[in-house]
Amino acid sequence: MRYACLGITTLLFLVTFNSAFAKARFMPKGELIETAEIIAVVEVTKINDASAQGTHWTYRQAAEGLTVRTLKGQLPMRFIIHARKNFICACATYEANARYLVFLHREGKLVTTVNHQLG
Repeated sequence: MRYACLGITTLLFLVTFNSAFAKARFMPKGELIETAEIIAVVEVTKINDASAQGTHWTYRQAAEGLTVRTLKGQLPMRFIIHARKNFICACATYEANARYLVFLHREGKLVTTVNHQLG
């Protein structure tokens, strides 16, 4: 009985406080949509190595591309999304000549994904 109580207590602790200790968490769809300043379908045309410092992260990739369709906010016809941040376990990486649905926000002067690689 003692072990059952300890197991239940541990499980409740982990479920209740799990996101408090996490550096990255996965937002539910509604929160992702609400948090994004920009939601768009984009065509990435070129990938460049970068070393751009945002408010919180350093980004090692600059994805250049064209806006196909904007669903929320404003994204110029030609844009740069900074990706591949120095938080390696949860970061977006783009490939050239590919189309993406992106959820973006501004981090200082940079445009980056919301919710790490899920943005």
